[in-house]
Amino acid sequence: SGVLAIAAARLGADVIGIDLDPVAAPAVRANAIVNGVRERVEVRIGDISDIGNDESFDVALLNVTIDIHESIAPAVERLDVPLLIVAGILDGEQAERAAAAITGHDAPRRQAPWFWSDQYDVKLQSVGVLPVNGQDLRHVQRAGRRAGRFSVWTFAGEDLVAVEAIGDPAAYVLGKSCLEHGRAPHPGQLADAGFDLKAFVADKSVA
Repeated sequence: SGVLAIAAARLGADVIGIDLDPVAAPAVRANAIVNGVRERVEVRIGDISDIGNDESFDVALLNVTIDIHESIAPAVERLDVPLLIVAGILDGEQAERAAAAITGHDAPRRQAPWFWSDQYDVKLQSVGVLPVNGQDLRHVQRAGRRAGRFSVWTFAGEDLVAVEAIGDPAAYVLGKSCLEHGRAPHPGQLADAGFDLKAFVADKSVA
């Protein structure tokens, strides 16, 4: 739609709008005409990296998803604009990722969603999210250190997606670490009572 380009033009700026989608150009031009800023908005189809080294800008506005933010970060940094405004960010974690990518810092650790609930003498702790469709899920129950305490590890295909612990806080902590670091034991390992889960999580060399 060219909403950011048109908004900037209505505020008096001369704007170059860039989009990879060829369909975007006529739509933005039409919207610019409707909003009375046709002469202030130039539309280009291509990538931000196509901007020439001889072009300079006072402000850059980005309205893209987090994955694109991260992929175009080097090109954005090359623009060396005094003011950069980013949009298309859905939450605080994505904002941190976008900022890290643009400034060249390491991305922050992914935070897995979690939930705790005390039901009288039973403590439920869960981390991760079960898929809505529930297809191709595999649940592995792992006994805790004490009788009556256990955890359920859920995989969607080969990927660990959630851990639910009943009176087993150690399993919750270890499961949260697995989810946030994107590495987990195989279901067969978890089903083995002799498997040292704590050592697995502590071993940074394990892929």
